[in-house]
Amino acid sequence: MSKNLRFSSHAEPDKKLIFVGGKGGVGKSSVASALAWRLSRTYKTLLISTDPAHSTGDSLGTDPHKTASRIEHQDHQLDTWELDSAKAFDDFKDRHSDELQLLFDTSTYMDQEDIDQILSLMIPGIDEVMGLKAVVDILKEGTYQKIVVDTAPTGHALRLLFMPEILNHWVKVMANMRWKYKTVQKTFKGKYTPDDADDMLLELKRTVSRMQKILVDAKASEFVLVAQPARMVISETQRLFDKLKEHKVAVNTLVVNCIAPDSKDDFYHQIFMRQKLLLTEIKALFPEIDIISMPLFPQEIVGIDKVEMFENQLFDYS
Repeated sequence: MSKNLRFSSHAEPDKKLIFVGGKGGVGKSSVASALAWRLSRTYKTLLISTDPAHSTGDSLGTDPHKTASRIEHQDHQLDTWELDSAKAFDDFKDRHSDELQLLFDTSTYMDQEDIDQILSLMIPGIDEVMGLKAVVDILKEGTYQKIVVDTAPTGHALRLLFMPEILNHWVKVMANMRWKYKTVQKTFKGKYTPDDADDMLLELKRTVSRMQKILVDAKASEFVLVAQPARMVISETQRLFDKLKEHKVAVNTLVVNCIAPDSKDDFYHQIFMRQKLLLTEIKALFPEIDIISMPLFPQEIVGIDKVEMFENQLFDYS
């Protein structure tokens, strides 16, 4: 039987950011949607999908042509946003085009054609950087009391969470470029006056600091693991859990989906017994966190009615 999820407690109002992740196909979007829907009953909540293959819209039955939607039902509402990281990067370049132009123009020997080509590139890893930056920026605005992030499968999720380290390295490289320019200015003009490019770098540095502070603050954020009772899934979940612990990201809950009921039929009884053994192993592997067993549902979790059914089981309110 499941128990009330730890992060649903009203005793933890400061916990604003909840990541949901695991191996592909284990039901992350169902868990994220149900969790966000539950929290939206009490808090102003935003559900963000950073998975390039978005599924939250499918789960909640929103318009597939809209990246942002508001779902209203009875006495509460939930905002959803399917994040397009490539567009987020383009928006960042548009907002800071003058500063980026100034940075390259004053800190390199590139001509305009070279600068234009660099600014047009999709830098490896920039999608995760912009994804996490967008989440942190929304958190900073304070519009929402809770933000639930439906992450992509394990590898992408890890890159998303550890992007502050890479972004911080980029900022240092760019700051180094500016330092050389400042030295030249001071040598030949006797002084250096900070400009818009310096302001942009300072803001990026502050963003990195906010990212790092939030991710390691167990009172502000946590990562919810999602898995299924299968050997490969358990192995990948354990690796993800170890990485999260290594980087001091709080993990309190593991949701294990698709638990089959026992049956007199020999075929289904064997599945039940195999899953029972695997659940015992899972509890032994993750003794310090809550394990929530979710049953195998006869229908897909699509639409508000199904999400509420899943939510009731997840929070043991049925």
